[in-house]
Amino acid sequence: MEIEILDHALGHGITVGQILNALRDPRKIRLPASKRPRGKGEAYQQDNRVRYLAQDRPNGPLLHIVAVPLPGKLRIIHCRPMTEAEKRSYR
Repeated sequence: MEIEILDHALGHGITVGQILNALRDPRKIRLPASKRPRGKGEAYQQDNRVRYLAQDRPNGPLLHIVAVPLPGKLRIIHCRPMTEAEKRSYR
């Protein structure tokens, strides 16, 4: 499967290699994307978005990855390290 990473997905100091290694990790957790509107803009459909929580190496940072599955391709639209508060909520 082809993986496309958008430029703005790399804005939090995460490298392409970290994303690719994290997506190979069999311990990733797949969650439905939130359907809540963000900010003051209108709500938009996010039904096809998928969130992954994964690590690129055993002691590496826990990454929050948002992707859109497309036919034959996975488009990565957002990636950032998880905050301490988020980590506590997933324990």
